Amino acid sequence: MDIASNTAANSLQALTQVYLPDNFLSNSLVYQLKVYAGYAEVSFPAGRLFDAKVGGRYEQTGITSSFSNAQQQAKMPGYHNLVPSLFLSRKLGEKDLLKLSYAKRINRPDYGELNPFINTSDPKNLSSGNPYLQPEISHRVELGFNHELGRAGSVSATLFYRMNERDIQPFIRYYNEFRVGDSFYKNVAVTTRENIGQEKNTGFMLFSDLGPTDHLTLRINLMMFHRHTINQQDPGYNSTNFNYRFNANASYQFSPTLTAEFFGNFNSVRHEAQGRYPSFTTYSFALRKQFWNKKGSLAFTTTNPFATYLTQQTALFGPGFSISQVRQIPIRSFGLNFTWKFGGLAFKKEKEPENPALPAEN
Repeated sequence: MDIASNTAANSLQALTQVYLPDNFLSNSLVYQLKVYAGYAEVSFPAGRLFDAKVGGRYEQTGITSSFSNAQQQAKMPGYHNLVPSLFLSRKLGEKDLLKLSYAKRINRPDYGELNPFINTSDPKNLSSGNPYLQPEISHRVELGFNHELGRAGSVSATLFYRMNERDIQPFIRYYNEFRVGDSFYKNVAVTTRENIGQEKNTGFMLFSDLGPTDHLTLRINLMMFHRHTINQQDPGYNSTNFNYRFNANASYQFSPTLTAEFFGNFNSVRHEAQGRYPSFTTYSFALRKQFWNKKGSLAFTTTNPFATYLTQQTALFGPGFSISQVRQIPIRSFGLNFTWKFGGLAFKKEKEPENPALPAEN
């Protein structure tokens, strides 16, 4: 992975009222990440109890970086990881399947989390990436059960335990005075990304893809879990809470040319190491009518029709500071869409020339 970022900033000169290049705020970043890996997997029956798959992956990661505004470039340490996996499955009759798995995963930070450029667009809330982030190491254990319902669909349920080491989360530090180049910011919160510590999630997932009738289709995905975050950046500021995520999709075909659909996405309040982030709820309805032998269609759609705004409340805290924010997002919308398909474009394979007559055998 090669990342190159260049930021050119101009500052307004008080005396001349002219914008000139600002060398303190302008910067460039070069970040290179190389991964060398080898992988092996073997499948075999574990007696008469399970079918087993055992795998392993070894990775060696090297990092080089250069930031223009750094007076002394710090060497970025590379790292190596052994990533094992285990998967056991057992059929219980013709329609049921039991699964048990363990997997270790590496979640590397992305470009936005690494770039150290400081965003000063909000003088009271600055933000920056962190090029010294280490990847998250995730351990996942899952016990799943799947049941086939024939033409009516399928249902699956999963119990899981997930633990992230070096968990990456947004992290805020409060400063009475903070310097960026030749500018000083008073009473400012600076948000960056940090390997916060450990995050442990224990929960339950339910997924169903159902067609109870020829006209109705239901898809439901539910996750409920208990989260425990151990804050190693600010010892003693740990958090424990319950979370859920739920989304549903339903469609009903009244006739061959008239269909209605619903989609909803519901997320609970999210607790992180430094406080509470807002819940998020959105839902939409659609009604589509086809005509002219299905070449034309008229669709009515609406999103969150019963609320003008989506109100989100954030409450964050840490040593020496607390932040409370309320944001209202206009989300209600209505739409009317007309589609007309006319003409046609067909791609046909050209007819191959016939083979010339074969010479007669002697």
